[in-house]
Amino acid sequence: MKKGILLYIFALFISSCHNNSEKILDFSDQVDALCKELDTKDKPGVAIAVIKDGKRIYSKGFGMANLEHNTPITPNSVFDIASVSKQFVGFSIALLVEQGKLSLDDDVKTYIPEFPNFVYPITIKHLLHHQSGLRDWVSALKLSGVQLEDVVSFEKILEMTYKQTDLNFIPGEQYSYSNTGYNILVEVIQRITEQPFTDWTKTHIFEPLGMANTHFKTNNSEVIYNSVNSYYEEENTPFFYSPNNLTAMGSSSLQTSLNDLAKWMQNLDNPKVGKPSTIKLLQKQGVLNSGEITNYAFGVELDEYKGLKRIAHDGSWASFNTYVAYLPEHHFSVVVLFNRPWWAQDMAQKIIDIYLADVLEAETEEPDVHITPYKDVIDLKVLESYLGTYHLEADVYVHIFLEDDKMYAQATGEDQQVMTAVSETKFWVESYEAYIEFGTNRYIYKGKTYEKKKLMKPLILEYIDNYTGKFYSEELNTVYDVKLDNGKLELFHLRNGSIPLHPKWHDGFETDAWFTPIIEFQRNGENEVISFTATQFRSRYQKFVKIK
Repeated sequence: MKKGILLYIFALFISSCHNNSEKILDFSDQVDALCKELDTKDKPGVAIAVIKDGKRIYSKGFGMANLEHNTPITPNSVFDIASVSKQFVGFSIALLVEQGKLSLDDDVKTYIPEFPNFVYPITIKHLLHHQSGLRDWVSALKLSGVQLEDVVSFEKILEMTYKQTDLNFIPGEQYSYSNTGYNILVEVIQRITEQPFTDWTKTHIFEPLGMANTHFKTNNSEVIYNSVNSYYEEENTPFFYSPNNLTAMGSSSLQTSLNDLAKWMQNLDNPKVGKPSTIKLLQKQGVLNSGEITNYAFGVELDEYKGLKRIAHDGSWASFNTYVAYLPEHHFSVVVLFNRPWWAQDMAQKIIDIYLADVLEAETEEPDVHITPYKDVIDLKVLESYLGTYHLEADVYVHIFLEDDKMYAQATGEDQQVMTAVSETKFWVESYEAYIEFGTNRYIYKGKTYEKKKLMKPLILEYIDNYTGKFYSEELNTVYDVKLDNGKLELFHLRNGSIPLHPKWHDGFETDAWFTPIIEFQRNGENEVISFTATQFRSRYQKFVKIK
């Protein structure tokens, strides 16, 4: 009798603890409140899932999946998750490594003989960790005239890659995010498994996990049941539909639902597909030739959020904005899928703040730095010697200038930032939280030295006319005209239109085009312009030779 009473009391105790735990984790109302603006029948919205200790404790959709047909977003609505797709490629590689079917140090040409003969070999791990130097197809194809709403297929991306003649950098020397690398990884997997990647992942990942609404899209015209459209809006206008004709298997194009992604996040925490060693390999970070460890692993990024280890990735394509995060120390995951241009990571972090408030570190305020006006520190003539343009890296240049009695630094694509002198050669930039120290025709920033560019000659007609002509890229098989329009230089392309060139340094111009912000001309021994290079950070120094 006593034994029975004790068991009964123990059962009540366990039940009580379980109920208290559920009560502590029930923050549904607070998450609902974050989405109040999206809970409407006339706007696109979001799908959100929260997983704790292997259980889905929140799963809900807000807003509309299809405005035209008045279809709401539900946990089973199928989104294009964009670059969040990459972790499934990384996981596939990890499975094949553990099966002994490939090595991370294998040369890509071992599997793809038609891959270009670069001076330096590119390995599997270079592709995984974004260290290959391959040009990113997004900006390279746009530079060639392909519009991002055009049909961009996996095959077209491979074709472009196989024509590439040079690399952004020596493999392993730098980290530079490259969608192209993940498309090449998929082709490697297809060559090894002798199966289409969409079939292989279905058999080896999605079906075993019960992810019935998940697959990689291989045809832009295919019918995807329960699919979500994405939309954008402009000021004082209704929503516009964002075309999505992309089938970039591996770097993007995974179609999946909130409920299916929740199953994937549960697998990261307690693997049913793969082993704990597979999940550990998925988190293996890249190492540069210098020995520096990068945050990027196998299609996921590793960092910390308010003191907690975080394994995460975001995605953005058309107007889809997606984010998944796994915090292994607390067996906690969050999935956020927008079908509009809102920052999914920001929403996910607000949700983490709600659920894990008791264990998050408080953010510390940066200490104030005492600064004085440059006039009290430095002679004006010395100051003026610092003014000009400095090459930071790839398509990033920093302009140092005076305006309204203040000194500014302005990097390519950024707003101007006030600089304040702390000595005759050293300046503090508050927004960078760093110092810039000047020398003769150079400056030092975060331990690296950057050279000052030569000044542009005055653009008199005779001099400026030297730049004009037709320029051809064999790699992209496209032509740009450099021509004068009302005394100003511009690039012209049949599909990309007119792109004004803004003179910045000797033979160097900036543009307002995101896919080629830097244009630099080259000359021969007779000082004649013979070519130009077009540079975007992920696709650098694309060469165009003067043909006319």
